[in-house]
Amino acid sequence: MLTGHGHEVCECVESGSNLEVCIEDDERNRRCNQLNQIANNGNWTIRMQELRTATTGNTEILYYGNIGNTGNMNYSSGDRIEGEPNEHGIPNHTIQNPADSAIHNHFAGALPVLSPGDLYSLWTWYHNNLINDTGTFIMYVTTTGNSNATTNDDTLYALTISDVQKFQEKGALFLSNEDALSGLFLQKYNIN
Repeated sequence: MLTGHGHEVCECVESGSNLEVCIEDDERNRRCNQLNQIANNGNWTIRMQELRTATTGNTEILYYGNIGNTGNMNYSSGDRIEGEPNEHGIPNHTIQNPADSAIHNHFAGALPVLSPGDLYSLWTWYHNNLINDTGTFIMYVTTTGNSNATTNDDTLYALTISDVQKFQEKGALFLSNEDALSGLFLQKYNIN
């Protein structure tokens, strides 16, 4: 057995694969299983349906969630923050208590991906110790599709932190200043 690695990694290496590739595959499988477990949670489904509906509106809504006693993610109505009408961005960039996950929406006119403000919020939460476990934290965003009248073509993105040390290094350089991050998006991708 390879010290510090699970059965799947050992079997992968025994079959002739490279250890590094096996570790990456194992991590990817762990993340996929985690995403599936959360997505099959009734509470997550209810909140995500609300957020998908909100993509046709004019506010961003954020829920932050925590793993409950049953092992399921819970997004309480008390952990809901709604932004001002027609203002893009996670409301106040903040959550009140350390969390295991955050879900929010974008509405028409916002970026169809994680925005500079979203990434800045993630960094702020991390920097202020508002993420319970960076190894399992997931940030979701649902974005409007081509039609603002329906949610049929909305997109859902999930962001995880797989290397905390790199996140710390790169985050301090690129995520700690929202204006600079917006400028980078504008310069590189012509979006902000």
